[in-house]
Amino acid sequence: MVAKEKTKFESEDELSSIIFSTINKKGSKDIIAYRFDDENAPSFIKGYISTGSEILDMFMTNERHGGIPLGRITLVSSPEHAGKSLLAAHAMVSCQKMGGVSVFIDTENAISVKFLEAIGLDTSLESYIYVPTNYIETVFETIDNVAKILIERNEKRPTLVVVDSLTATTTKTHMQDSFDLKGYNTAGTIITSDSLKRLITTLGRANMALLITSQLRQKIGATAFEDPYTMPGGMAPKHFSSIIVRLKKTANVTLSGKKDPIGIRVTADMKKNRIAPSNRKCSFIIRYDSGIDNVRSIMETAKEYGIIKVSGPSTKFVRENGEEIKFTSSNLSPISSREVLDEILDKLFKEIYVPYRTSGEVLDDDIVENEDSEEKAISDGDL
Repeated sequence: MVAKEKTKFESEDELSSIIFSTINKKGSKDIIAYRFDDENAPSFIKGYISTGSEILDMFMTNERHGGIPLGRITLVSSPEHAGKSLLAAHAMVSCQKMGGVSVFIDTENAISVKFLEAIGLDTSLESYIYVPTNYIETVFETIDNVAKILIERNEKRPTLVVVDSLTATTTKTHMQDSFDLKGYNTAGTIITSDSLKRLITTLGRANMALLITSQLRQKIGATAFEDPYTMPGGMAPKHFSSIIVRLKKTANVTLSGKKDPIGIRVTADMKKNRIAPSNRKCSFIIRYDSGIDNVRSIMETAKEYGIIKVSGPSTKFVRENGEEIKFTSSNLSPISSREVLDEILDKLFKEIYVPYRTSGEVLDDDIVENEDSEEKAISDGDL
């Protein structure tokens, strides 16, 4: 009887190890292959930077303490006056409080230092860097330089780079007096696309979050079933972003008995999400004098989920220990302590958390299909 020939590799683990070491050439400093559980892998999210709204943080990432993911691109778009720049400013405040560094690339020449200080940013610290430019080339050169420095230093502190906004960028060629406008949009789109291609893995190695804001524009000749908005930069910003959040102003906020608005209510729609469930919506409140009203936003959302109950003129929240906290809309101080807010948020997270299902699990949900208007527009088009 002929003996069975032994295989060269006794186990799949040994085969995997040989492939792994072959891809990562000996003596090379550049690591190409990683294990999925390796925290040094560019795709491994090492932390989050809060948006200033803890409600939005949870809906964005399906995490109790979420926000803008490090190592990824987050795109925030909206029509005018819906809180894009404000959200970016709150993220810089959060990054500074974490001991990190924020780089704000201002392409609109519209930042207000007084307002940044009002919402908590210490503009005197070196952890905040301001770069005013509207050249798309300079924008991405700045991002590349920051990423290279972080990789060279093996920096562990969180770093946030904000581009506010992509809409206001132009090319250096376009600003020349002799430039012909023909082909202008294509030039800017190509630069954006090529630059983002280089950045997608670099961001992960640098432990850097890139937050891009972009103002939506009305499409000319959009059909009734089509998304009426578009934005500059082509498809690249949408394609390379891990999270796309679309903000929309849904109401003005006024004081009782007053006419002039003191703020707005904003709805955030997760149009794309590579790290959590997509197409989820939440709301938060922005005040003109102090930015995102985190406490009131938590209270309003908790009321929607029945965690905070309205009883006559007052509202109440029952704590885990049975203590009943009563308060009114004009006096939120009883629930504004960190301890009480955390208890409310813990209960909220249990309600909104969407767990991943294991493979092969039978799901008995009664699913109803609704036609996607954007998909219908594509299928009914001239493709």
